[in-house]
Amino acid sequence: MKIGQLGCLISDGGILREVPSFAVRAVDSTGAGDAFTAAFLQARMRGWSTLEAALTANAAGAAAASRVGAGTMLSDVAGALKLLRTQRLKGTWEEIRLQVLSRVQRVRGF
Repeated sequence: MKIGQLGCLISDGGILREVPSFAVRAVDSTGAGDAFTAAFLQARMRGWSTLEAALTANAAGAAAASRVGAGTMLSDVAGALKLLRTQRLKGTWEEIRLQVLSRVQRVRGF
C-alpha cells in the first residue's frame, strides 16, 4: 500500500513493514503509481526480495513524481537509480539500498 511521502507498507513474510520514501520535490503525481507498480513487478520477476522490490518501487514512484506529465515524460530508470545512489537511508534500509544497487550493477537493462 502506497502511503505518499512516507513510502509504502508491504507484507514481508506476514510482517507489515514500512518502506521509506525518497525525498524529491514532487511536481506531478501523474504516472507515479504506474512507475511504482512497474518497478515493483520488474524487481520481483527478477527474483529480488519483497523489500528490495518495494524500496526500488518507492524510488521509481518518487522519480516519476518529480517530473511533470506521464507517458514519455515519466522519469526513466536513471531517475530511480539516481535516488538509490544518492540518498542514504536509516538502519536496515541502508543495507537493502546497497543490495539493490549491487543487483542493478549485475543486471543490464534495469
